[in-house]
Amino acid sequence: MSTTVNNPNTLILQNVSKQIKDSVILAQIKKILPNIAPRIKRGDPYHQNGEEYQRAFVTFDKLESVDEFMKNRPFSINGHEIKVTRSLPSTCPLFNQSVTGLKIKIDKSSNGQQSNKKLNEYDLKNYCQKFDRVLQCQWTNNDHTEALFIFPDYDSVDRIILCNPSPQIRGIRISLEKTRTAEDNAYCEHPYVIHVTNLPTCVTSEEVSSVFRVPIAKIILYPCYRLERNCVVNGRSSSEAWIKNVGDKQTTQNLAEKISGYFICTNKIQCEAILEPINEQELCENFRKGICQYSWTQCHYKHYSCYEPDTCKDEYCCFGHNQKRTTISIDRPQYRSEDARYRVKISNLPPHITHDDLMKRLGIPWKFSCQLIVQPTEQNANHPKLAYLIRQPLENKLR
Repeated sequence: MSTTVNNPNTLILQNVSKQIKDSVILAQIKKILPNIAPRIKRGDPYHQNGEEYQRAFVTFDKLESVDEFMKNRPFSINGHEIKVTRSLPSTCPLFNQSVTGLKIKIDKSSNGQQSNKKLNEYDLKNYCQKFDRVLQCQWTNNDHTEALFIFPDYDSVDRIILCNPSPQIRGIRISLEKTRTAEDNAYCEHPYVIHVTNLPTCVTSEEVSSVFRVPIAKIILYPCYRLERNCVVNGRSSSEAWIKNVGDKQTTQNLAEKISGYFICTNKIQCEAILEPINEQELCENFRKGICQYSWTQCHYKHYSCYEPDTCKDEYCCFGHNQKRTTISIDRPQYRSEDARYRVKISNLPPHITHDDLMKRLGIPWKFSCQLIVQPTEQNANHPKLAYLIRQPLENKLR
C-alpha cells in the first residue's frame, strides 16, 4: 500500500476489489459527472477477509470536480458502498484517517499582544464555517490558545487542512491538525469467530482448512509445540482453534452448527460461535498511544478504541487513546513463546537445519527471531524438525 498521490485534485476510493476494472469505476463516476474524464491510478494490492483490494486514486483536472463528486456521496460500485476521501500530504497527522475533529492552536507570540487582536471563539468559528457547519467547539486549555472543533463530515476537516494548515486570522497565525473525536473513537464491536475444540494434538492448519473451507491464514491454533512433545500440557490432551473472518454473526453461527460433530482423525470436534477474544498481541501499539498513521483497514494490527480515549487513567490499558491523554502507558510484558498461538507450522524440515538458517530462508528480520520456534532443538540425523511462526497478528501481515 505504498502507492500515494499528493494532489488536491485527487480522490481516493478505499477498499476497491482488485477484480473491478477501471472502466467500471469510470462509468460510475460519469453518472455523477457526465462530462468529466478523470485519470485512475491503482495502489498496491492488500488482503482483507481473504479478498484482494486496492485503493484507486482518481485525479480530476479541476478542484471543482472533486468538490462536486464529494457532495454526491455515498458512492457505490456494483451495489457496494465505497468510502471516498481526499488525498492529503503524508506530512499531515492522520493524513489517511477519516476524522471529524479539528485541533486548533493559536500562536501565543502574537495572540493577545494587543487586547483588540486576541482571537476568540467567534473568530475561529467564523473561519471554520466557511467550509461547513460546526457541530461543537470548545477550548482545551486554560489559556484559550488551543481548541477542538467538531464537524458533521470528515470531508469538511480534510478541506480545511488542504486549503491551508496554517492560516492567519486578523493577523494572528493558527495551526490546524486533524484529530479523533469520541465518536471517531467509538469502540468497534468485536466480530464473531468459531471456537473449535477437541482437535487432535498433531492437527495441521491444512486439515482444519479443508474441513471449514477457509484459507489457513484465517486459522489460529493452540497450544503450540509443547502439546505435540508431551501429549498432555496443564491437563490438556487436545488442541483448539479459532476460525476468524467468517462473516457476520449469523453466518458464523451457521457454519459452526454445520461443522460441529465432524471427525478429524478420530476426534469428534465441537464448534461454537463466540465473540472474538481480545489478544493484546493483535492490537496496534501506536494506536494505543494515539500516533498510528494508518486507518483500521490499512494497519496490520487491530484498532480497538478505549471508552475514555482522552482521560483514561489505566496505564495498563491496551486500547487506543488520543495524544492529549496525560497518562503514559506501560510497555506490554514480554510475550511467553510457550503460550503462543500460531498460524503457520512448517513440517518435515531437514534435521540439520538451524534456527538462523530458517530465519534467512524465510526473510524474517532478526528483531523478530523469537517468533520462530524450531523443534526439536537437539540435533538428530534421523529426526525431521518442525518450525512454528508465532505472534503473527493478522491475515494481511501474515500474507
